[in-house]
Amino acid sequence: MNKCMHVILVLLGVAALTLPARAAEVAAYFTDGNDDTTYVDAYHGIAGAGWTGPWDEATLNGGTITAVVKESGDTGYNPIDGGGNYLNYLLTATQENSMGSVGRSYTDGIDVTADHSISFKFRIDEEDFASNFTDEEDPIHDVYSFFDYTSVRHGSTPGCRWQISGKPVALNSDTWKIVLSSEDKPDTGIGIVQGTVCDFQIDIRAATSKWDLTIDDGTTVFHSTDLYPDGMPFRSSASTVGGTVNFNAHASDATDARQFSIDDFKIVGTSNAPHGGMDTVAAHFTNGNDDTTYVDAYHGVAGDGWKRPWTDKVYDGAVTGHKVVLTTDTGFQEVTPGGGNYLSFSAADDGLEGTSAASVTRNYKTTADPGIDWSQKHTVEFTLRIDEDVDNEILFTDAQDKYFAVDCSSETARTSSTCTWQIGGASSELAPPDAAGWWNVYDGVAEANVDTGIALATGGVYDFTIVVDPTTQTYDMTIFDGTDTYDSTVANPDGLGWRSSATEVGGYLCFGAQNSGPEDTRAFSLDALVISQSLEPIPGDATNDGHVDELDAQRVAENWGATTQNLNYDTWWEMGDFDGDELVGPKDAAILAANWGYPGAEGVTDVPEPGTLMLLAIGLAIIGMRRLRR
Repeated sequence: MNKCMHVILVLLGVAALTLPARAAEVAAYFTDGNDDTTYVDAYHGIAGAGWTGPWDEATLNGGTITAVVKESGDTGYNPIDGGGNYLNYLLTATQENSMGSVGRSYTDGIDVTADHSISFKFRIDEEDFASNFTDEEDPIHDVYSFFDYTSVRHGSTPGCRWQISGKPVALNSDTWKIVLSSEDKPDTGIGIVQGTVCDFQIDIRAATSKWDLTIDDGTTVFHSTDLYPDGMPFRSSASTVGGTVNFNAHASDATDARQFSIDDFKIVGTSNAPHGGMDTVAAHFTNGNDDTTYVDAYHGVAGDGWKRPWTDKVYDGAVTGHKVVLTTDTGFQEVTPGGGNYLSFSAADDGLEGTSAASVTRNYKTTADPGIDWSQKHTVEFTLRIDEDVDNEILFTDAQDKYFAVDCSSETARTSSTCTWQIGGASSELAPPDAAGWWNVYDGVAEANVDTGIALATGGVYDFTIVVDPTTQTYDMTIFDGTDTYDSTVANPDGLGWRSSATEVGGYLCFGAQNSGPEDTRAFSLDALVISQSLEPIPGDATNDGHVDELDAQRVAENWGATTQNLNYDTWWEMGDFDGDELVGPKDAAILAANWGYPGAEGVTDVPEPGTLMLLAIGLAIIGMRRLRR
């Protein structure tokens, strides 16, 4: 089985040209309501996570739009197919021919130059639909329509790439029509009926500037490929889609009110994310204090893997000060050569007796998919510089004088038993000569701190790497001070234990300091914070064990010919559907062959005669058939 399978896969590998890019999906399910700072599927929405920006509106001729997420308990709540929350749109006309759209761009997450699919559920909720949606006074129109454009637009235009439109009987229509041009509008035969839920799917053939449409109203299904097997042409002469889906309505009369609901709005295609994409979030502070645009700004924005902006927390009278220090600022002193902007943080005591503490924190748990899956192994890296004179024999001498970096279950101003991994830098009489203290890490409980031997020094710059493994509730730590390195795996090959008894990472990063006296001021600078996760599996590694070998070949054989339609990503990958075409077959075997032996195994040296190769290929199919019959 081993050698035969190996040769078969090499043969099939000849057919493999390039490994298809990993499929990506952006979606608005509206499950989290109107919260516009946290969830990517809220109505107002947020940038990042594959969406270019939030939902937007555009109106003309005095129309006003009210678009809200309907939740259980709301007046008029009527979920679509039992789907929970949904977006409800209301266009209130104030004069004839009022119109407006609500829409959203997806070009940051999906490559619009590659094939992709758009799907959503739609229901007309207009009151007095039979009497108001009539358009008896031509040429003013009553219309519901959907179209693609380069931005959110009040109404359709010949510049739309694809367009679907519905008008009343008075305009020679009571069914959804496809708008290929002003004159060419093929009829779908699917009625425009109040309260009926229609499933729409638009399949974009980007390379040929064509598209296909499927509409299912629960009784009848329309397939545009029955009329246009080679696809329908874009309405405009543009070669690519605009990447903004518009949900639109027109009202012919000043007393009209168009109303509809949408749910399960998603776009599936090839990822257009930059390097790192959704499996890396970072704060490099390269864009200063801009809190509306860049995910790596100090204040930051929600989305793109970050769930919250940066916030400050204080304890017992601490006074904080913070800013992003720009290269043009007075006092700029980069943390690392060429590092550019950085975050400067200080925590002063309020002048009263007692211990105070403060931190700057951020949450990287995200609702985005894939995002950073904090329940799986991931890596946290950052560079920190001590800006306080820790050699001062008066101010940094008490055991309660410390710096820290922790993961916690909530925003916190100081360390606590709720921390999972924890790093501390404290004053100590046991510190190395000419050092104020040293860095330590915690192993299991607060008392089981491990001294790293890395000295805490004024102006010291430290590179930290924490590899967090929630599946074992352990972490590995390295600290580099420019000369010496501490590696926790040397003494703790099985990992350091989490400080708390929590079963999952909290997801809140807290960088802070503690003061023991009224004159203390802790100060540090932070840069190059990166949280990463190897979400991209090895092509051909169905078992996800880090190797492409006979176990993966066996998995492909066992599922040969099986469909993976409607299965989630993890399931179809583990079945051997590496190219995501919903079928385990020769393409997947070719991908497996192209990566056989990863990582670093020797390749095949014995190649049989062509006739033998053909017999072996047939043998693979027979093995797969036998597996399926069991």
